[in-house]
Amino acid sequence: MRVRLMHVKRVKAKGRVYWYHRRTGERLPDDAAQRVVRVIEINAGLGPSERPPAGSFNELIALYKASPNFQEKAPRTRRDYIRHLTTISEKWGRLPVADLTRAHVLALRDKGQATPRQTNYLIQVLRLLLSFAVDRGYRPDNPANRPGKLKEGDGYQSWPDEVIEAFRTAAYPPCGWRSTCYG
Repeated sequence: MRVRLMHVKRVKAKGRVYWYHRRTGERLPDDAAQRVVRVIEINAGLGPSERPPAGSFNELIALYKASPNFQEKAPRTRRDYIRHLTTISEKWGRLPVADLTRAHVLALRDKGQATPRQTNYLIQVLRLLLSFAVDRGYRPDNPANRPGKLKEGDGYQSWPDEVIEAFRTAAYPPCGWRSTCYG
């Protein structure tokens, strides 16, 4: 017996089949029985009156998740984006997109100094979302353009002179690197 569930999308990528809930973007279990249970749980939490306010971040996020810009991404990328879109929704979900300022973006970035890589990724997703908003007429500009990244580490350190000399000694024998020292 086949059961048709509302808001379920089947995606085939890289030879595998993945299942997603359309309205939330959540990846569903591969097992059919677990998938049915999870979809029923999600759909029970969605009421017809729970439409996001017009012009809000929740509305914009729902539009973005349904767009080809999001749907054409690899499953792993979509999953990562959903995590950050959920953070944005929890923080600003019911607020109007047009009211977001650059100061809000910089405050969000500065608050995440303990986890710089994740915060930089969050700002990247916010920048993509706001570019999508500009294209759809939600706002005239993108306040998340080039806010600067948080430093993620010390980077590469140059070698000290004594390490360089030790390398040269080991790499090039005293008789020269082109000549043969073997008698």
